[in-house]
Amino acid sequence: ITVFDPSGDQVQPDDFGVEYRHDVTHEQFRISSPIQGEWRVDISADAAGAQTEYILFAAARSMLTMDLVVGDLDEGTVQLIAILADHAPVTGAAVEVDVLRPNGSTVTLTMVDDGRNGDADEDDGIYGVLMVDVSPGTYLLKASASGADNLGDPFQRYAQTWAFFPDPAVP
Repeated sequence: ITVFDPSGDQVQPDDFGVEYRHDVTHEQFRISSPIQGEWRVDISADAAGAQTEYILFAAARSMLTMDLVVGDLDEGTVQLIAILADHAPVTGAAVEVDVLRPNGSTVTLTMVDDGRNGDADEDDGIYGVLMVDVSPGTYLLKASASGADNLGDPFQRYAQTWAFFPDPAVP
């Protein structure tokens, strides 16, 4: 990947304020105190990597956070909770979690802040849903939220985690 700052200059791994990491399957630029403006990233694939999936991820520090919490397996049911807050709980957001099950199937669940479904109180910034028919294995959970923060500014947030539920029949 090649990263360009808003003035069009290529970001070098040894530039001041740049932390660069890479291995066989990952390449990462972490830029502290980036200048304001529109940045550009170029991704080049050689013929050998033409069938490879590329994922570009960008993040910035913000007071608005989303945490995704996975409860314990209880008779085939697991509580999922997303907590949205900036300087106070963020309410009225649209929150979903995409679940990749051990068998490869996927399901999208809508999380709600209604005082039921495992969140404590209505409009407390805690969004919940019960994941049912949970079988032993590893699950990938990807949550997304959109709405307006407590200043009225629009936002989108993402959180991801893995959950492993062991087979109780296997010691």
